[in-house]
Amino acid sequence: MTSRLAVALACAVLGSGCVSKPLNRNTVKQASTLSDLYEQQVLDNLALFCANPDAVPSFAVPAGGVVNVQNQVTGLMILQATGKSLFLDKSGPSIGGSRTVSGNWALAPINDPDKLQLMRCLFRHVVGHQADGDCDHCRESLARYFGPEWETCAAPTGWLYVGCKRDVPKNACAVGHHGDRYVWVTAEGRDALARVILSTLDIATVAFIHPPPPSKEVTTFEYRGDLLVRQEKRVVVDLIPGPRKKNLDENDLKGFKGLKPDELPAAMRSVERLNYFDPYRGLFFLPR
Repeated sequence: MTSRLAVALACAVLGSGCVSKPLNRNTVKQASTLSDLYEQQVLDNLALFCANPDAVPSFAVPAGGVVNVQNQVTGLMILQATGKSLFLDKSGPSIGGSRTVSGNWALAPINDPDKLQLMRCLFRHVVGHQADGDCDHCRESLARYFGPEWETCAAPTGWLYVGCKRDVPKNACAVGHHGDRYVWVTAEGRDALARVILSTLDIATVAFIHPPPPSKEVTTFEYRGDLLVRQEKRVVVDLIPGPRKKNLDENDLKGFKGLKPDELPAAMRSVERLNYFDPYRGLFFLPR
């Protein structure tokens, strides 16, 4: 009896630390859900644009994931003492164990307006909606981003079926919906769906480089009478980029003669402010 108990407890203790195999297995299982996550998001967005072509898409990509595997083993052994005798309880030892497996994704939603605009053009094209206005420039934007063969390789059409829930056939390979509007794909459209998913991921994960706004360094001088009490340098955003005149000429001042500097329009005053006063300019003047 004692030998069997020792073997059972040893197996329980050693088994509680062997989590590498179940951890690897569950990590692979969680990673395999990525393609399902992307596919479902794209199909649901396509159903959204079938119901409302003027909608804004929603898409998220996993920014990280965690898989936890925890083993817990409990054992109970009761010893009874009678006088000088020590023996096990007749009920025998009890051993219990449990395993807890959990996994989650941390999603990063797409909130860049340029990416959302390009996704909007992509989904509109796939569902067959032609934009009425020229604000989006969808065809030009998609061709510039994906290349001249974008309609065939990046955004194929004619493979998506649309209807109600009762219209979805049993042989549908993938189904998405928005409200009561359903879209589905058969085996013939699997390749086209994969291309649209990859195009969506391409847009979602690209790093658009937004150049910083033009800036300039401004020095501020504060005087009390003729005494310089404070000097501060800072970089400010130039709200009106492009070359400016450092000095106002006669054409700039037409219609403003006789006005004080505080009475000049804001644009005129901003031009004048580019010529800040240098308190040390007299040091570079040598009289003859």
